[in-house]
Amino acid sequence: MQRKIGLMTLLSALLILLVLPGEAFAAPVAGVNAQDQSFLRGAHQAHLAAVAAARIGLRKGDKETRELANQWLTDHSRLDNELRPVAKKLGVDLPARPDSTQQAMLNRYEQTSGPAFDGLWVSTQRQAQASIRRQVEAELTGGQNEEVKNLARRTSPVVAKHAEGLDDNAPAVGAAPGQVDAGRGISPGNRPVIAGTLAAVGVAFLLGSAWLWRRRGTLPESG
Repeated sequence: MQRKIGLMTLLSALLILLVLPGEAFAAPVAGVNAQDQSFLRGAHQAHLAAVAAARIGLRKGDKETRELANQWLTDHSRLDNELRPVAKKLGVDLPARPDSTQQAMLNRYEQTSGPAFDGLWVSTQRQAQASIRRQVEAELTGGQNEEVKNLARRTSPVVAKHAEGLDDNAPAVGAAPGQVDAGRGISPGNRPVIAGTLAAVGVAFLLGSAWLWRRRGTLPESG
């Protein structure tokens, strides 16, 4: 009976490890910690999504949305152009495209037109900018590499400027200003850090279970 319980415990631990994302097992990179890697990857995906959103906004938005989109295109392209060589220098692989949530947002843009598009663009870009701000806060709090932290510092005023632009444009599309969230939550860019922690816990649990199982197997049964 004890051996069956031990086997079930091992299988459960293995299942936990298998469902964790690949970033949790990424090879360590010299000079950067997990938070630095998370910021580089998360911010890069945010810039990719923002540039794509800007291009759709320039094509489908009204005058105010197009003005914001043009600013997005300039600012996020510049920030990503600064980020890429740092990631390359530090040996951090970057995703090739936005994540699934960001891609779903871009798909919604393509399916919406007219005033509804402008309202959707402003409201979702508020959420996107809030997510970038959380990534910046996480990097400035928990990052190790000074070059990566400098990227976060340069990103912060851009996010603040974009938040102000979204608030200025909100009344024109029927949205209430002042809703760009500066909260802390879990952004996509921080998920690898959390996943890495879960992976470490899972490995420790797996090793402990294996030791306990073997020890029980060597003990004489009573009665």
